[in-house]
Amino acid sequence: MELTRRDLSLRRREIVDSQKWKWFKSIGWKPIVPQILCHTSKARNRYAKSGRRGGKTEWTAHEASAYMIAGPYRVWLVGQSYDLVYKEFRVTLRDLRNPANPHSITDIRDSKDSGHLFVRLSNGAELEGKSTGARDRSPIVGDEIDLLVLCEGARIQNLGGDDGIWETELKGNLSSRLGDLIVPTTPAGKDIWLYPRYIAAEKGQAKDSFAISWPAYENIEGFLEDVHKLKREMSPRAFKQEVLGLFVSWAGSIWLQDCRFNPEKHVIDIDYDIPEWWNRVEVIDPGFSAPLFWLAAVVDDIGNTIIVDEFEENKLLTSEVANEIREHRRMMYGDKIPQRIPIHIDPEDARFRAELREYSDMFTMGANNDVTKGFSEGAILFGADRLFVSSKCKRTIGCLENHEWDDRVDSTGEQIQKRDEWIHGSDTIRYLCLSPYITRRSRKTEVIVPRAEPTVAEIIQMGNEVMDTRLPMKVNNAIIW
Repeated sequence: MELTRRDLSLRRREIVDSQKWKWFKSIGWKPIVPQILCHTSKARNRYAKSGRRGGKTEWTAHEASAYMIAGPYRVWLVGQSYDLVYKEFRVTLRDLRNPANPHSITDIRDSKDSGHLFVRLSNGAELEGKSTGARDRSPIVGDEIDLLVLCEGARIQNLGGDDGIWETELKGNLSSRLGDLIVPTTPAGKDIWLYPRYIAAEKGQAKDSFAISWPAYENIEGFLEDVHKLKREMSPRAFKQEVLGLFVSWAGSIWLQDCRFNPEKHVIDIDYDIPEWWNRVEVIDPGFSAPLFWLAAVVDDIGNTIIVDEFEENKLLTSEVANEIREHRRMMYGDKIPQRIPIHIDPEDARFRAELREYSDMFTMGANNDVTKGFSEGAILFGADRLFVSSKCKRTIGCLENHEWDDRVDSTGEQIQKRDEWIHGSDTIRYLCLSPYITRRSRKTEVIVPRAEPTVAEIIQMGNEVMDTRLPMKVNNAIIW
């Protein structure tokens, strides 16, 4: 007897579960304990959060393939971008291509670049990938859905609220077939959609809902990082969110709370003359309509970076900026200014960079503007006590103490900085942290000991030991061993 569409919907979980474990065995899927709990939950709404590489994609994708082979069910994978959706899509597609699949593939479109992700099986089941960021050309309303997967659900923009995507577009697609919902994600702050739903499910306050969380390192096959090393290198909040999979409130000071900046430890008085052979690095954020911010740092003889100079000026001509930089350099070097001091400049202002090089013959280059990585490197440097600030650099200290996160996220779901008065100075600090000229060696693993340049007679006296010793090399008047 052929089941009606209504029966297929009402008995969907029973039908899927009756075939699921035999299917998993046939494709070689061996879930870990948290994934098993996700597979066995009978709840209509399943929320699963974990750190990155925690195995969320794998269990979700295999669960989707179990729906596909069980009957003529329609499965949607929905995410902020096709790149995020494709993580689940490719695993599910690989399952469906397994020889153990009792149904043939009758239609397939596998192109995330063009936004066409679709599979149809001979039993009538359909799998489709959709991006909420591309709703103008690929609507996400109208179709009935048996299983809706919100890929990295915490990163889907405008999902919550009365006029959000969930209420206006997605929720109705589940109604006619009483469709199931799966939300696998790494949290992205305490958002207004996932966070309250997860907490309600976790406390047993939400009907027919299941919530589970596990740290990424429980996935022993997929997570190979050294957890202790990650904890040392990442900011506390980033570690809690990205590794432990916890909901974190991204608010307040960035450098103090997330990058381990400690004014009592990292702000120092410099009561000595800086040796002229210490390497110097300079950074500029032109600021466009805001004041230009410039800072200079030196790397001492044991690899510490110290921000030693700064200025902030409004509406300077490029030639005036060059003159200002020269004056600040003379304060340190006198008439012995090195020929090649690197200046990292906001990469979005290539014109200013070219003009400064043309007018002054200074060594300019585009800075690395990876925001997340910049703060992560800052956390590493401050955490290892490798980055310091002169007490004379009041504005830089203000940036480190006061620059904050915004309460919004960007189009990819990443946290963004608040556009406060400190943002341009903070940007220059980020550029400095990502400079290839900055030493990131841990004080615990290697100490660079300054040594005088040996004479020829001393080298000869070393005898056979020379074969096992690195000879010194002189670069810009600095002795490098």
